[in-house]
Amino acid sequence: MSPCDPRNRPRPSSLLASLGVVGLVLAALGAPSHAAERLVDWNATVPTLAGRSLEISGRSRVVVTDSVGSLDGAALDLRSDDVWIHFPNVRPSRLDSLYRRQIRVDGEPAVPGRNIRIDQHLQGSVVISHASGYKAIRVFAKTGLVGDSLALVPDTYHRSAQLGSFDDRIRSFRLKHGYMATLAQNEDGTGESRVWVADRQDVVVEQLPAALDGKVSFVRVFPWRWTAKKGWTNGLPAADALKTHWWYNWDNAAASTLDQEYVPMRHNMNWPAYANINTKTQVTHALGLNEPDRPDQANATVAAALAAWPEMLKSGLRVGAPAPSDASAGTDWLFEFMRKADSLRYRVDFVPVHWYKGGQTASQFYGWLKWVHEKTKRPVWVTEWNNGANWTCCTPTLEEQAKTVGEMIRMMDTARFVERYSIYEWVGETRQMFSANPTVLTRAGAAYRDNVSAMAYDDDMANLVHGACLSSPISPNIQLRGAWHQSPYATVEPGDTVTLSPWPWSGGTWKWTGPSGFASTERTVVVPVVDASKAGTYLAEHVNASGCRSRLAFEVGLRSTSTISVRPSAVGAWIEAGRLHLAGDGRATVVATDLRGAVLGRGELTGRGVVDLRPWAARGCMVVWVERPGSATWTAKVAGPWR
Repeated sequence: MSPCDPRNRPRPSSLLASLGVVGLVLAALGAPSHAAERLVDWNATVPTLAGRSLEISGRSRVVVTDSVGSLDGAALDLRSDDVWIHFPNVRPSRLDSLYRRQIRVDGEPAVPGRNIRIDQHLQGSVVISHASGYKAIRVFAKTGLVGDSLALVPDTYHRSAQLGSFDDRIRSFRLKHGYMATLAQNEDGTGESRVWVADRQDVVVEQLPAALDGKVSFVRVFPWRWTAKKGWTNGLPAADALKTHWWYNWDNAAASTLDQEYVPMRHNMNWPAYANINTKTQVTHALGLNEPDRPDQANATVAAALAAWPEMLKSGLRVGAPAPSDASAGTDWLFEFMRKADSLRYRVDFVPVHWYKGGQTASQFYGWLKWVHEKTKRPVWVTEWNNGANWTCCTPTLEEQAKTVGEMIRMMDTARFVERYSIYEWVGETRQMFSANPTVLTRAGAAYRDNVSAMAYDDDMANLVHGACLSSPISPNIQLRGAWHQSPYATVEPGDTVTLSPWPWSGGTWKWTGPSGFASTERTVVVPVVDASKAGTYLAEHVNASGCRSRLAFEVGLRSTSTISVRPSAVGAWIEAGRLHLAGDGRATVVATDLRGAVLGRGELTGRGVVDLRPWAARGCMVVWVERPGSATWTAKVAGPWR
């Protein structure tokens, strides 16, 4: 490790606020006390926060890209209810076990379910400074988010009594980012109902659809989970071994974990109890009957299933239709159910299916799933599937099974209308994921485990039945130092050039915005990252031939062994050729320390100015702290000496 490696970093003093010396004093007066850098409205992508003591407040969005040691030796204090820290390469359980004790909320220990959220986010996790009583939705008695309003908390059933004067008066609402809300006509969740998901940003509805406008007597809000598509069909240990993101077990008695979302099911007409679904927390979806077309499974007529369907709506969860077998009788059952449910205005949010056809290719599987989607106009969940079964033709070898399973999961991950899938292994020895469950994987099991699955929920696809505009999804593509990566994250060195070249390759129009006034209308943009001013968020916006808009944010973070910048624009400070430059108005306090924290110099400047750091750099490197009242603290590690 070099002497100026970013991990060799002292923690700052209580910072600079008590320093009242005017001018620069060059004598070292001892180590400062240890207090955190104060960061307000901090938006950054960094490889690691290791060794840093940070007090983060305001509306802050931070992405930490390293998968190992991302919070080693760090101390974070989240001081507002709008701080999001995303770890795209660290699973929630690992983040919780290794690093939660290093996170505080308003000075108190972080406790999930009480004062903080640690949630799934694709292959990684996200920390959100929301307490259990966070007001996730605000409803208004007039259109346009005006007039009397009422803020509501998650999980609670808000029926007529709880809504009070807002019963049958809600006309608009704002749902906060990270939550799902169901609004229904009747106070038990039945009648006309609809689900909104704020998975990417706040959802603002300035006027409810006509069937709900001024007619809502039921509101329930749920914390959202950014679950990937890949799931498992029975047993949490096996789900963890396969690195899936959700699971179910034809029951509704289990619970979600940090890494795995549990999906409860009403298996048949009599079992298990609806009450188990209605009281679940940390879940967002529920499954209906299992193979109602089969006498040995749910064995229910369409009429019987429809008569019971209002019970499925009482939870307020997103609900999936009964899952039929892949026989023609099964799909006939499903299509009749969906036609009649739509005519009754019963909410059905997605369609689960099973698929065990033997001797089929991934392309044939795709065609069948697309047919189901187009017939039902709903996202599809493949809740049981395999490459054939022990009652079909064409038993594969272990090698053939691995190849075909790999092709099928890649197909489902890229098929936008497939929302989730979960493989079922007990259909023949060579079709299994485990040779010794759940410890020894077959080749197919390894292919399933190693698959990096896509995001499950697609808002446009989910709302297609409501006339949503179907945008073209943007797939990330970054070139750095000659290598291409299908990722929206890049950590670069000063002087690197980053090429951002998302898909789709052709059609539509593009618009880019980014740091330092960056703008372009090309699909492929080239960004020379000459200094910290070029790092940050580059937002790509695509409008397809149908006029539908999609967006993707690329995060370009700066890694440096000589200078680490924290929100430089907040205080107008930068270092060039051994000199600290200050821009802007007002008083700025400056302190320089060596790596052990001994003060090399301190002082104050007013307005613009330049501080020569070269006389202080004889020891090889130092840390410079700059603070302006009302702004974030800017910190840089500087390598010397300079000539």
